[in-house]
Amino acid sequence: MDYFYMYLATLRMAGRSEKTIEHDKLQLGLMLHALAKPVQEITAEDLFTHLAQCKAIRQVGNRYLQ
Repeated sequence: MDYFYMYLATLRMAGRSEKTIEHDKLQLGLMLHALAKPVQEITAEDLFTHLAQCKAIRQVGNRYLQ
C-alpha cells in the first residue's frame, strides 16, 4: 500500500489546491528520504527528531513547520 499517494489523494478530495499538494508532496518526499525507512517503521520519535533538525537547520519557528 502506498500511503504517500493515498495521503495526496485525500488532500485532493479535501479540496486543497494543487500548489499546496505539490508543496506537501515535496516536503513529504524530502522527509521520507531523510528518514530512510519504510513508512510502516516510522515512529513518532523519528518525526519529532526530523522536525527538530529541520527547525535548527532552517532557523524557523514551530509555526513554519506546521
